[in-house]
Amino acid sequence: MTKASGPCRIDGVEVLEVTADYTTAVPRISAKYAYTESASGERMGFGNRNQAWAAETLEAMETLLRCMERDIIGTVFREGTTDGGTSAQDTPTDGVPAL
Repeated sequence: MTKASGPCRIDGVEVLEVTADYTTAVPRISAKYAYTESASGERMGFGNRNQAWAAETLEAMETLLRCMERDIIGTVFREGTTDGGTSAQDTPTDGVPAL
């Protein structure tokens, strides 16, 4: 191993790909990420995280899945959603779908 003598340039992390498998009793969520330097935008080193997600992350993933389901319903069914949710056409002017 060669040891570095200067300061590390890495000052951020960027998620590049997310995979979620909800076909099992316990969902499996995986994220591929890169270490980054914000000044240059350069990506240095890549990793994969498959466990230890925070409750906030899991809740946000559930929200994302429900939004995606409503988008699909809005595309597949002419009348949009039937459960009181919003359809893909119900996006307010700020661009954020109502939940």
